[in-house]
Amino acid sequence: MDQDFIQTDALINPGNSGGPLVNIDGEVIGINTLIQGLHSGIGFAIPSNLAKEVSDQLIAAGKFIRPYLGIGMKAIRDQVELRELIAGVKEGVVVMTISTNGPAARSDLKLTDIITAVDGEPVTTPQQLRTAIRGKKIGMPVTLEVFRQGKTIPIKVSPIEWPDQTPPLVTKAKSAPAPKAVNLDLGITVKPLTPALASQLGVGVTEGVVVATVEKNSLAARNRIRPGDVVTAVNQQPVGSRKQYQAELDKADVKKGVVLNVISGNIARFEILKAE
Repeated sequence: MDQDFIQTDALINPGNSGGPLVNIDGEVIGINTLIQGLHSGIGFAIPSNLAKEVSDQLIAAGKFIRPYLGIGMKAIRDQVELRELIAGVKEGVVVMTISTNGPAARSDLKLTDIITAVDGEPVTTPQQLRTAIRGKKIGMPVTLEVFRQGKTIPIKVSPIEWPDQTPPLVTKAKSAPAPKAVNLDLGITVKPLTPALASQLGVGVTEGVVVATVEKNSLAARNRIRPGDVVTAVNQQPVGSRKQYQAELDKADVKKGVVLNVISGNIARFEILKAE
């Protein structure tokens, strides 16, 4: 959702959407939009400054154009397990997913990167980052300050126009027989990623290993790992073969948490697999 809302206890009835929300001085401060159940006294309005921004664009260009980076994100303050694994930063926005056909995928941005500022303006929540990006011009580079492995680095991303349809989070892969693979404590077996298999799964990468099987109720299954997912990194270390994958897993501590970078269809994401 690419907007802030004003929460109000003013009564909003069906049919009031699109009407003005006014303050005690009679000034319009928002446009009534949503309610949380009938007669609950909890309503939401689009702030008037955002409504004006949208209306100005509609008048000038005939449509409202939103810049798009192609990432999913959460505030680092809300990610307890990840904070335990990454020291040195307390505020920022974690890159949780990357659309493989978006501008972020064409930049140096990576999963688990923590964005702390946009063009020098600090951001601590996803909404602050969305608001900062919404004011940028399509195609003009934006500089993100990113915390990665103990260092803060600048990364440039050029936003594109928001696509009409965002890609699905998970794409079902065609079933394929699982050859002999490596048995892992995480509850999965993996197999090499070949060009033919990458084409079959609809992924645009050539480096990684494919999840062949997932044990029911295993640590991997509880963390949304599915057959057909492509694992590209373990604890931020790239893996291009089963041997590399096993080597990185052997160095990991499941009690502290293992970070797997995973691609499902055209969405890249990461999952933290941690033993309870």
